[in-house]
Amino acid sequence: MSTESSISISNRGFAQPPLAYACAQLAKTHGLSPRETEVFLLLARGRNAKYIQQKLFISLYTAKSHKARIFQKLGVHSTQEMLDLIDMLLEA
Repeated sequence: MSTESSISISNRGFAQPPLAYACAQLAKTHGLSPRETEVFLLLARGRNAKYIQQKLFISLYTAKSHKARIFQKLGVHSTQEMLDLIDMLLEA
């Protein structure tokens, strides 16, 4: 059974919006650290590395490194592919 098909985004009992819940599920499934999960959610909301740097009080290099590791763990090569992965989960 593939990982993607075994994830359900049923939001029963959760106060999180669907996007946040989907990101949390993907983060857990793909082994993202808590900080990577935080960056992942910001990326999913359309934020760039510069915004993430300012919001999380980290260097731009660190923000870009988190983004690269997130892409690697998710098996994607671009923001668009990451968003497509999230959309697949939301539409399931």
